[in-house]
Amino acid sequence: MPININQLILLFIISFFCSLSIAADIEKLADDDWIHLQSDNFDILTDLNEVKGRHLIRDLEAYRYFSIQMMGLKVLDNIKPLKIMAISSNANFKKLGLPENYAGVFGLSLFGYAAIANVNGYTADSNAASFGRQVLFHEYNHFLVRFTDETRKFPTWYDEGYAEYWGTFKFSEEKIFIGSASNIMYRAGDLFNRMGDLDINIEKLFKATKYPEGKEAIGRFYAQSFFVVHYFNSSVELRASLNKYINYLNLSYTEDQAFTKSFNMSYADLDKRVKRYVSNNLTMRVISTKEGALKFPEPQIKFAVVDKASFYRLTTEVLFNFSSFAKETMLPLLQQTSALNPQYATAKVSLLIRNYADDPKKIADELELQAPNDASYLTYKGNALQKNAQLQHAIGVENWQEPMKQARNFFRRAIKVDSALGAAYYGLGEAYTFLPASEALQEGAVGFETASLFDRDEATFSKLANLYIRLGRTKDALHALRNTVAFINDKKKNYTK
Repeated sequence: MPININQLILLFIISFFCSLSIAADIEKLADDDWIHLQSDNFDILTDLNEVKGRHLIRDLEAYRYFSIQMMGLKVLDNIKPLKIMAISSNANFKKLGLPENYAGVFGLSLFGYAAIANVNGYTADSNAASFGRQVLFHEYNHFLVRFTDETRKFPTWYDEGYAEYWGTFKFSEEKIFIGSASNIMYRAGDLFNRMGDLDINIEKLFKATKYPEGKEAIGRFYAQSFFVVHYFNSSVELRASLNKYINYLNLSYTEDQAFTKSFNMSYADLDKRVKRYVSNNLTMRVISTKEGALKFPEPQIKFAVVDKASFYRLTTEVLFNFSSFAKETMLPLLQQTSALNPQYATAKVSLLIRNYADDPKKIADELELQAPNDASYLTYKGNALQKNAQLQHAIGVENWQEPMKQARNFFRRAIKVDSALGAAYYGLGEAYTFLPASEALQEGAVGFETASLFDRDEATFSKLANLYIRLGRTKDALHALRNTVAFINDKKKNYTK
């Protein structure tokens, strides 16, 4: 049965996003003055002035160097620079329409990743406390931890407490400081309940699987998470115990089992120890180098003043990675971006992926002429063919494998164009869940392994385990099955602060 890809697009539109209710006022945001800065690892759109903007990107590069080269965090090679919308004006930040309690958010989708951060009060002094710097490092922590070479599931409290703790990073000419009281005291008030008592509640915190509702409850959750992580980082022994706890959770132990094996005390006992630490012994970590003087590599920075067309293009590249922005925000953004940047294919592809196009065939025809080798567009076409093949398979069409193999070719082409596109790897893995064992199943396993960096849920790992079983790789299948259990119900795509 011959397959016409343009006819297929009329029948099937794929979307990896769910529409929530956040509506941003992009038009008013575009009226301000914006600049664009780029280094090897960051791509930043900001309303800061040039001096602060350049200092901000140097701070981020210094923090990245510290995390990887000095602390040994094993971050994967060949990942794209993180796109960040760094907003210094509270008025501008409100125009994004994010919930009142948000100061930043990290967005991750199969098509990429980005961060939005409120950098109000950012100062060009790396040894000074700054709310803006804290938020920025917090969001970048989520990025670094996600793209390490070891797949691990972290409890919600640990995710946020860890990012908050390391977000206190600041440095002088000779030393690095983590956990400085001047950076964290704004959190201390949230630790107390309405009766004025210090409220930690370790058991409730450790068993939380989602964020609490309400500004006050969320503030307390972040405060508890931060100070508990702060406590565990006050000694080598405590850090080792916490690492054991995380390891046991990833071996599918329950919270109670992992707690008992790791800490050898009750939740109430740990409650008391953390309260005593917070009240009397809060310890800042100070790290110095053997060489004495501390000098981070100086990044090469590209700078540009942003015009309206560029603002819409750069904003599209950030917001597209968030599921929380509603159609009422994204549709006019994509339409205006396309109108102002007629040669910018990404906006048109995004209309197709988000299922916003009134005439998808018209857009597909334009893309065939303008950007036939765009990686996201190739992935879109591969997904369309794949779903068609799945439908043919379900209703018993004999030649259903042909469109599945065509889909595989589109995914392969997309990966050659963009080796860090999670959606193409996921599609490649999905194709092999249907193809026979005579095909190159190992390629499918690599597809799911890579896609799991972007989409760590039980379905991805379950399918990976199935491919490993078919390949006879029992040990790898067991590891994937453990991840399947560890990531059950973990649908959180955006990490917030």
